[in-house]
Amino acid sequence: MVFRHGVLAICLATVLLLSACEAEPGEPTQPVSPPVGEVDDSAGFYVEQFITEATAGKTRYVTHRDTALDDECKIEADATGDDRDIQCIMEVDELDLYVQGVALQYNVPTTMCTYFLMVPYYYYGLEPGTGPTTVQVDTDASGAVGIDNDSDGVIDGAATTTCQYDYTSAEGPNCCEGNYTRVDRTWNATGTTPGYETKTTQTKWGGSFAACIDGPAKYTQTPGRDGYPTFEINYVEGLGLNKAYEPPPPIENLYPRSLGVYLANWFDPADHPTGDNTPLPTRPGTGARVTSPYYSFYCLDRDREVLARIRLMVRDWDTSEAFEAMETDPDAHSVGLGTFEDDPFDTADPPAYNTYVNDYYDWGDWGNSYPGLVF
Repeated sequence: MVFRHGVLAICLATVLLLSACEAEPGEPTQPVSPPVGEVDDSAGFYVEQFITEATAGKTRYVTHRDTALDDECKIEADATGDDRDIQCIMEVDELDLYVQGVALQYNVPTTMCTYFLMVPYYYYGLEPGTGPTTVQVDTDASGAVGIDNDSDGVIDGAATTTCQYDYTSAEGPNCCEGNYTRVDRTWNATGTTPGYETKTTQTKWGGSFAACIDGPAKYTQTPGRDGYPTFEINYVEGLGLNKAYEPPPPIENLYPRSLGVYLANWFDPADHPTGDNTPLPTRPGTGARVTSPYYSFYCLDRDREVLARIRLMVRDWDTSEAFEAMETDPDAHSVGLGTFEDDPFDTADPPAYNTYVNDYYDWGDWGNSYPGLVF
């Protein structure tokens, strides 16, 4: 956490262009974006932070293709091969991201695509899953309830009647799906052969994998019949499209520091060596649907084949010094969770208090753990 004063540099331009001036990554200077709704064929298929007159100069977002800081997050109409499938990174100071969030302006030229599809980022905040297929509950001769493992009329274990993916006991969602057979056994001491009488019923765990979804798509997309977000497909041939995607910033949903991943989806594939090298909460186990680890923008033909694709990752930076030095030290974006610095307002020697450096945890901090939900 850095306390500093500075003067915001202001970029003046006579026309409103996407990149009206050049600025160093550390400078809180950005030109006003082109008006939303005005398609620009000459600008190509691009994604950029949307800057209004009200927000210009207040943040220093840097959006670039992952090949280099100077490479625009853009696909030209005449691009071929790998240049039609690009990955981009938006660099953001972590408190800017928490308070102001992101606003992604995208421009789809009139001549590139027949249809356009945007799939925002989302993940599972808690692990969803399928419950056990059989539950047994015994009531013994004394009326005790549990499991009688040797069926001698005396309970000697606890019955498991809940699903580990049902979080309602903590006032959370039920993310447990599946059917199960419940076997109730009651001891009957009468008759020539005392023993258990059995009653079997078929039931459901009653939850939904989708109940554990979190991330921007949870708040911006209409849920389908299965609870998962739906995604609009726009016809754009001869029309183009220019829009801004503006999910609510974390501060509006009162997300705590531990859920910095709500908007910041950047991850290092090397940290996730299994599956498709994405964080586990975006690719859960059997049954649950794979989600979207990226903010994805698709240019499609009439048969839903991909003509061009932009995948965007938002990366938060833990210190101003690191952000300002990203060109020479691009790997310094994340500081360890155990890193603190002295509170500058604590005059004790040594200081009695300290402050976090890494204030909002990203996927590099969570690894393959589920970060939780705000509910």
